Amino acid sequence: MVYHDGRDNFCRECDRSFINANAFKQHLQSSTHQPRNIKCPFKHLGCKSKDFISIPALARHFDASGCTFITRRRFNKIAYDLNQARDLNQYSVIEPDVDPRNRKMGITKYLVHFYTMGAAQNEEDDFWTCTYEGACGAKFADKDRLKAHLKSPTHEALMYRCPGCDKRFPNLGSACSHIAEDLQGCNLNVGAEMRQVRELITAITQRQDSRARSLERRIVFPPRRLRLPPTRS
Repeated sequence: MVYHDGRDNFCRECDRSFINANAFKQHLQSSTHQPRNIKCPFKHLGCKSKDFISIPALARHFDASGCTFITRRRFNKIAYDLNQARDLNQYSVIEPDVDPRNRKMGITKYLVHFYTMGAAQNEEDDFWTCTYEGACGAKFADKDRLKAHLKSPTHEALMYRCPGCDKRFPNLGSACSHIAEDLQGCNLNVGAEMRQVRELITAITQRQDSRARSLERRIVFPPRRLRLPPTRS
């Protein structure tokens, strides 16, 4: 399929022009023109996510804890364990020196509540300011946006990396998106790197599968609560 007709940054199929070459490239790589042929590996257990157009998109699905059967924190811990077990043949996208058992790997629900309440007590301005470890300082218009910030990978350890330029990332999706851009300074075989990431995700799925099946049973067949008769006063 030919998507342009000689005009700069113009998609003939969609009859749209784009402001620059990068925006046009992103459009051509989006689900508008790319098939959704990559499934979440937990699909057979009941993950209700849509199919994905690329490995980076699948990785972002896990980064957002969008899968019912594994959280981002659990995903990252399994990734670290699998990488350590491979000895010399480690995954190039994982930084081996970042141990999730010694470094922060996400904020607990309690800390999200703690820092949200701390921001609410600050009445110096009209913003909700992130006070995580006293060093963040990011400001948000409302409480929900602050909570989303705290639940994101922003404050997590930089356990993923680009094997070409060694840039570090707090989540796999960001690392994969960077690698997929095929920047000149990285000098990578993008196809080989994406295949290795897919192998990593498959290995994580296999490690998590029994736990996921247990979770699935609890979701599909929730236990009935015993209703006691009202007590007489």
